[in-house]
Amino acid sequence: MQELSPPLCPSCNRALSAGSADAQMSCDCALTLDGFTDQRRRPLALIADDDPDTRLLMEHCVKRDHFDVVTAADGDEALERALLCLPDVMLLDLRMPGKSGLEVLHALRSASDTQDMPIVVVSAAIGSLDNARRAGADLFMPKPFEPKLLSKYVRAGFRTRPLPKI
Repeated sequence: MQELSPPLCPSCNRALSAGSADAQMSCDCALTLDGFTDQRRRPLALIADDDPDTRLLMEHCVKRDHFDVVTAADGDEALERALLCLPDVMLLDLRMPGKSGLEVLHALRSASDTQDMPIVVVSAAIGSLDNARRAGADLFMPKPFEPKLLSKYVRAGFRTRPLPKI
């Protein structure tokens, strides 16, 4: 008999496994489908950047460190996914379509579920460092970034929750 692989969460793409007969399929993203519960074993990182090549590079770095990854291509999507999935760490660009990274940062720091979420701002907008700090960024990494340093920032953000302010 061939073993079926568990279904994936349609929002964050994490594997779900069978729960009790009366349980619903769900994950930390709060999506519910019939008969399964989340069996998340790895930390979750949300990567929010409007540049697809940068997102892909960040995703590669973070997955190499054994994180599951959810991505967002604009500020509105970033805010929605952060509130829905409650990631363990977030990488956030400041200049994106829709809501800016600063608007996303303000909104996440205002919400009780995400106020302590480690957020690493990764942006070419070096002049926005003070604004990002005031808005609640935990760490700031300028673009272009060194992939090994990005990995260090992500691991530091995940291990120390909440992070000391910059």
